[in-house]
Amino acid sequence: MKALILTSFLFLWLNTNTYAQGLLDEEAVRKALDTTRAELNLSINFNFGDKDIADQPQPTIAEKLKKAENNLKSKPNNIADLLVLAEDLKDSTKRILVQNKTAAILDSMYDANPNDFDCVLQKAKLLNIKKEYQAAVDWYAKAQNINPKRYEPYEAVGTLNFWFGYYEAAQSIFGQSLEMNPYSIPSLNLHAFSNLMTVVARVSENTNEFPDWDKTYINHVLEKGTPTQKSEAKMLNELMDLTSIFLQSFYNSTLNNIDFDNITLQKLFTLGTATKSRVNELETFFMEKLKQKKRSHQHAVAAHALAFTALLQHDSKKAVKFFRTAIALDKQSAMPYRNLAFYYASLERNLPQAIETMSLKVRELPEAEDYKILASISYKQKNYSAANDYADKGLAIGNLTDLHYLKGILALHKEEYDLATQHLLSTNKDGRELYALGLIAAKQKKWGEFEGYMEAAQAKEYEKASKVLTIYYQKR
Repeated sequence: MKALILTSFLFLWLNTNTYAQGLLDEEAVRKALDTTRAELNLSINFNFGDKDIADQPQPTIAEKLKKAENNLKSKPNNIADLLVLAEDLKDSTKRILVQNKTAAILDSMYDANPNDFDCVLQKAKLLNIKKEYQAAVDWYAKAQNINPKRYEPYEAVGTLNFWFGYYEAAQSIFGQSLEMNPYSIPSLNLHAFSNLMTVVARVSENTNEFPDWDKTYINHVLEKGTPTQKSEAKMLNELMDLTSIFLQSFYNSTLNNIDFDNITLQKLFTLGTATKSRVNELETFFMEKLKQKKRSHQHAVAAHALAFTALLQHDSKKAVKFFRTAIALDKQSAMPYRNLAFYYASLERNLPQAIETMSLKVRELPEAEDYKILASISYKQKNYSAANDYADKGLAIGNLTDLHYLKGILALHKEEYDLATQHLLSTNKDGRELYALGLIAAKQKKWGEFEGYMEAAQAKEYEKASKVLTIYYQKR
């Protein structure tokens, strides 16, 4: 990532609350921020199989905008809704007008009460939206001074540090955020990933010494959190352990001894984030492979890996080019198709391209996993008919639990309860499936079955079941 000077790692929340002054290349920050978010979604967060499909899909940007616009008809000065428009309106002229209007309202509120924490925090958010990062940091500092016990300013500035690549500073700031609110999932996640990045960097400098992870906050949530919070902490704990094993094996090996055929893009991302020189080493290694005259599966592996190194260098066009090269060199290899589709899908606006990519894959060599991805993307698009068709095609090839679950949820939406039950009983019957079966029983007024399924889901620490049962027993 291009070096950025941002008030001595943006700023550290020192006890003295003093800040070093610095300069900021805001255009470079904007580009780095956009590409890094896409990488992180691709490499860490985007995994269809782990999504809780029973939940309605998260609202799209268009839906958020529509909701905010409707709200503003009755409350034209509502800051929360104005901030949605200020960030997400496509028309740059309208977006700037909304930003100016929001700024004027917040300025008036601040003049009336300079100690209004929420007003100051919202001013910082608006400056962040406008990509005036240095000014945003200053206003987050003001908010912290007004109410030192609120965690939100720490979380916001920790996030900025993380996106800009200042992982050690981010880890420190998220630690302070978690001291105030140990159950904040964003802070817990990004504290862990900041820790991951700093550990990787240190390992790359000294292969004989492997630092320990900081699991203080994860262990606290595992002990005292809600079922949902515990589930998130458990995932982070497992990720740290798996990454430790992988990194130790990688840094005690040479590039020529590594089986790159069996390394996923997520592992390559972890492996390459160590240092800039390591990324360049990977690129050089694979470019030499690709230059060899003989075309083989190994060339496709090299092109696939070059797509990954391009992402690490924030060159999305080059990444897509190499993904496509890998596909052209070996049309029956699944991973280049899937990872390119995941990359497109992680950007939200490119969901149709994700569908197109996976459609090419199933024309070459259809596998149940491919149809699961197609069904999941279609569900994300709210194209339920297509999702159902893809799920059927996948189940005709392989008996995947996720496809049965999706079919069950789609049937539940259509009130086809017998069909929904049939598919859900064909799964592993984890918390999400048991919860859905409980919903079906409630729809049919089969209260004994409802209690049984919900209690079974609760026993598997599915938090929604606990909430539903609490309400049910109160009103029974």
